[in-house]
Amino acid sequence: MPVEFRCPIHHEPLDRSDPTRWVGVGHGEVYPVIDGIPILLPDRAERERVAQTDWSKPVGTSQPIDFYNDARFETIYSRDTHHEGRATLQNWLEQSVAPDGPVLEIGSGRGALQGIGSDYVALDYAFTALRRNIDPKHTRVCGTAEHLPFADGSIAFLFTIDALEHVPRADLSFAEIERVLMPGGIAYLLPAWHCVQYVCDGVRKRPYRDLNLPQKLAKLMLPIRTKPVVKAMGALPARVARRMTWTLSGARPTTMRYRRLRAEYEQFWESDCDACTRIDSHEGVLFFKSRGYELLNPAGGVVRQLLTRHEPVVVRKPRADVT
Repeated sequence: MPVEFRCPIHHEPLDRSDPTRWVGVGHGEVYPVIDGIPILLPDRAERERVAQTDWSKPVGTSQPIDFYNDARFETIYSRDTHHEGRATLQNWLEQSVAPDGPVLEIGSGRGALQGIGSDYVALDYAFTALRRNIDPKHTRVCGTAEHLPFADGSIAFLFTIDALEHVPRADLSFAEIERVLMPGGIAYLLPAWHCVQYVCDGVRKRPYRDLNLPQKLAKLMLPIRTKPVVKAMGALPARVARRMTWTLSGARPTTMRYRRLRAEYEQFWESDCDACTRIDSHEGVLFFKSRGYELLNPAGGVVRQLLTRHEPVVVRKPRADVT
């Protein structure tokens, strides 16, 4: 079953009669297609940047679109094989009760997990990563998690690993995942939860003389603040308060809360220094639970959910015949 593409801005069908450009039916938004890869980015300037730049040469800027497309650090921040992840995802895929449909990976990177499912679709913000790493036999699309270019309820199985922390608007990305997933479909979400500003600042790698005062204090406190018990003591009270507030307010669908980080796009200090969002795994749990999704992981009651840390959040969307 082929994926149903839509304009990422207006969610309207696309006229694909011209193989070099797709056009939104209604608003006339134009999306270039290069080497068989549609550039379905919602921002026009970014579309033009991707289409008109010679990415074989250094571009010399610190914008995210350039950082990910010139791939200076690709071999450091992503892997090209992921056997354990492939087996895990295949197991979850078999548990989906959605009709046959596309399998979407958000943030396909170096293609370590490409080809999962019979109708695999690779989506990545970096056009060059798609062209370089994803086999053309698969559907490839350059887009963002904040504005997924697919029809409502058109994805049977969705997974994303180490990607959503690089999305500026985590609230939009979670809402889009909820929108495109089929009833009965499963979403497997494993961003780098709980990213921190001191990693973006390279505090662990840089000498004290290169740091400002707040960064020096952060470096000094690292032996304490990185202990699991200290992290838990910092997170648990806020989670309990969040859960109680949600319950007392009538358990209505929540707004996905997150914290913005100042990402580093020039010097790659360590993994996730280019993260621009801190996402709490419990917040992800609550987002889907508040919408009636079946929580497959973390399995267990409220206490287990409150204690979730760096693990996948796996959910199944309610089927249309379930009230």
